[in-house]
Amino acid sequence: MFIFNGALWHMEEMRQNAVRENPVIGRIIELEPSTGGCNDSPYCHDSLITLEILYGIGILFVCILVLFIYIIFFKEIRGLKAQVLLKTYQMNITLAFVLFLQLCLIALFLLVPFIVIYLSMVIGIHSASYYCNLVFLLVNFHGPSESFMILYVVKSYRHYVKTYLSRLLDIFRKCHIVLCKSPNNSRVNAVA
Repeated sequence: MFIFNGALWHMEEMRQNAVRENPVIGRIIELEPSTGGCNDSPYCHDSLITLEILYGIGILFVCILVLFIYIIFFKEIRGLKAQVLLKTYQMNITLAFVLFLQLCLIALFLLVPFIVIYLSMVIGIHSASYYCNLVFLLVNFHGPSESFMILYVVKSYRHYVKTYLSRLLDIFRKCHIVLCKSPNNSRVNAVA
C-alpha cells in the first residue's frame, strides 16, 4: 500500500486509460467505483493526505528512535570503560561503529530508494518507471555491502576469512598438481 498510494492521486486518469484499453473495465468501475482502491469522494482524498502525513511522521519517528538508541548504547559503553578490560571495551566500540555503519547502509540502500520511488509516483514524474527501476538497483547492493563492511571493519572476521580462503586455495593447488601429474593427462608439465 505504501508504494501504490501515489498512484491514487491520479486515479481518474488511470481509470480513463484502463477503460480506453479495455472497455470491460468501464463496466466494472461503474458497478464498483472503488475498484482502483479509492472512490472519488473528498473523504478518500483527505484520508490519503492523512496517510501521507502519517507515513512521513512514522519514518521520522523511527529515524529519531534509532538515533536515540544509538546514543544511549554509546553512552553505556563509555560508562563501562573503567569496569571492563581494554580489549572488551575496544570490541564494544567496534560493535557500536559497525551498528552505526549498518544503519547508514540501510538508509542508503533501502530507505532512500523507496522514498524516491514513492515520491516519483506522488509527484507524477513522466518517466517514473525508468527512474524507479534505476533507483531500485540500489536495493540489490544492500546484502553484499553489509558483508564487505563487516569484513572491512571487524578484524577477527577479516583474519578468519583470509585464513579460510588461503586453506581453500592450498587444497585447490594440491588437487591441481595431483591431476596434472596423473598418467592419463597429456599435460605433465603444467603447474608445479
